[in-house]
Amino acid sequence: MRSHWRLAHKLSQSLRVVDEAVKMQSAVLSERSERGSASVLMTGIVGVVVALSSTALLIAGYAVGYHRARAAADLSALTGAAAFQQGRDACAQARQTARRNGARVQQCDLVGDAIDFVVTVRVAVPARTHIPQLPKYVSAEAHAGPV
Repeated sequence: MRSHWRLAHKLSQSLRVVDEAVKMQSAVLSERSERGSASVLMTGIVGVVVALSSTALLIAGYAVGYHRARAAADLSALTGAAAFQQGRDACAQARQTARRNGARVQQCDLVGDAIDFVVTVRVAVPARTHIPQLPKYVSAEAHAGPV
């Protein structure tokens, strides 16, 4: 009976050793399987941040282009109206003012007579983007008349 008891005791000790070895092996495997996962996660996060930053810069570039176009259109319309009041060609003056502001006149209209008139100027400013599918110019329109 004692021999059975000793055998059972040795068997339980062997099972404990095997159980501890299995636990250690699974801990080593789980450490190995998770190794480098933070690098993959950070690479993904950096990629998203770069994509969002690039998009924000592109949108900001178009916003700046629109403000430049709006300012050039306003100035061109005002100088065109002032030139017409002085008896000169309104659209020629508007083109010259737009060119000096880095814009190009797309359309210039003069409606009315020498007393009551409106000069409408539509200008375009380069967007300065190198992406082929996006617009190359930003346009704006302004109206001016006598004060």
